[in-house]
Amino acid sequence: MNSKILTVTVPCYNSASFMSDCVESLLPGGDDLEIILIDDGSPNDNTWEIARQYQERYPNIVRAIHQENGGYGEAVNTGMREATGTYFGIMDADDTANVEHLKSIIKRMKEIEAAGTLVDLVLCNYVYCKEGEEDVSMDLKGPFETDKILHWNDMKRFGNTQYIMIHNVFYRMNVLEECDVHLPSHVCYSDNILVLYPLAYCDTIYYMDVDYYRYTIGRPDQSVNEAVQIRQLDQQLFITRKLIDHFAKIDTKKLPRKLYKYMARDLSLILATTSIFLYIRNQEGDIETKKKIWRYVKKTCRGSYFLIFRQLLSLWVHLPGKRGRRITVRGYNWANKKLNFR
Repeated sequence: MNSKILTVTVPCYNSASFMSDCVESLLPGGDDLEIILIDDGSPNDNTWEIARQYQERYPNIVRAIHQENGGYGEAVNTGMREATGTYFGIMDADDTANVEHLKSIIKRMKEIEAAGTLVDLVLCNYVYCKEGEEDVSMDLKGPFETDKILHWNDMKRFGNTQYIMIHNVFYRMNVLEECDVHLPSHVCYSDNILVLYPLAYCDTIYYMDVDYYRYTIGRPDQSVNEAVQIRQLDQQLFITRKLIDHFAKIDTKKLPRKLYKYMARDLSLILATTSIFLYIRNQEGDIETKKKIWRYVKKTCRGSYFLIFRQLLSLWVHLPGKRGRRITVRGYNWANKKLNFR
């Protein structure tokens, strides 16, 4: 058994003003936790100095790694390569953990390991935190029973805003090694790859109804800020195509039926979001780009296209004409405000 039950990798780039809060919220995990701070070539602040100081103060918990800038994906790749924990998770340097819930997750992971039981995927909740607004918990109650080892066919129906995200997932390291997931360098939104690729390699799931991850939103420089997403839309298109290619390679006949349907729903969400941002950007050729990516899905994922297309969001982005596109964008804006569909 590994000496660490959990590794949390924290990609750090130009984030010195936030990372102390992040690290301090993780440190109470104690010696069962490994925190890997990846300074991904941050030249304009003292990120590396802060990371190195934490390693010196907490050598049994914190490891600081400096590397040439490769973007979020390369930082995560390094974290996976260097991790020694049984389970692996990610936390952005501007987010924080709920200390008590982190402790409860580590405690439960240790109990599962002590019982000699293998769990491939541990799930929890995350919380949207925006200054001036009430926190919103995004849970997985309903699809998964709590505190019970489950298989995919035990999974029930997901609600409209319920998804497996980078903020609520811990993968067993053996799963990540088996699927050989590798994120592309210098591309945003590659966390979608880390979430989706390993699912087909998981057999057992354990869900804890605790609000572990506190996801800070609302800053104008965040990659999930709408203006930034529009500016980086070509990167979103790149990741979308990678996910389509991956889905096309999966032998869906061997997947548990409920997992297959969930993965199609997840891919549909990503395709719909990409389509909406093309509508919002509205540059010359964007409508044709949207049509082209959907034609690519139809060509590449022939056996799954109908399942992907018939999802509500997919149907929503195919409303005809300019009026249909306006309705789609208005619906997206409403969902952002009312349903935390971000």
